[in-house]
Amino acid sequence: MVLFHQNMRGRFTTLIQQPFAVQDVEFTIVGFDPDPADAGTKSRLLSTSSQTAEWPCKLMPKAIYVKIDDCDYQFLPPGACSLHRQSGHDDQCENCISSVQPGIFAVKPIVRTFKFYLLDGSGKYISIRRKQFPIMPFEAVALYSMQGTTADPGMVAYWMFPQRCTETIQWLIVYVMLSRPRSLSQLKSVNLTTKVRELIERGPPEDLVANFHKLFGDKMEATKQLAQEAAQKYGLLEANFV
Repeated sequence: MVLFHQNMRGRFTTLIQQPFAVQDVEFTIVGFDPDPADAGTKSRLLSTSSQTAEWPCKLMPKAIYVKIDDCDYQFLPPGACSLHRQSGHDDQCENCISSVQPGIFAVKPIVRTFKFYLLDGSGKYISIRRKQFPIMPFEAVALYSMQGTTADPGMVAYWMFPQRCTETIQWLIVYVMLSRPRSLSQLKSVNLTTKVRELIERGPPEDLVANFHKLFGDKMEATKQLAQEAAQKYGLLEANFV
């Protein structure tokens, strides 16, 4: 299922073409190219009476055309007006020049294959082949894209974890969810169950804390020592540095 509309704001979900069409780059949808076998959609596109109509495509579109923000690169070959359709684009023709559209990029569906292992512990799996457009609505943000950012003016968090998610990964997901908005009043929770609450109140897993101290323990002690020396040097009250 592909849901989109003209002038819809969106972003790429993966690397398509460096350095322009990469993950999280924003764009505006400006059109689409139906599948050649989808005759009904093609005829409706050519009909002037249906330019603002809404209809389902029988087949997945061949491409969705987007205008990448702040991009003037010419991705698509220049088009030709009706007078030069046979001879091709004419640089001296104003109508042909108007068909040049910098920043317009054709997003094509991509195919991904993966294995879904059954949860009965048997080791059996189902091979899945998925075909989809690597785009998403602008307001929706994947969890990994929220690293190091602040959710302004707020965020809607859907508390749903992958089935094979370990406790450590679940806690990290919780941490990112709670730390992105500036305050809890700016966080809207969906499906916040007692199980998720128990995970929050339990605190970080021991293995995560141990790895944190292993990586940053020496740095923490050195920073504490420097803070104590600075307090003594500048005559500050001795504090209990934790």
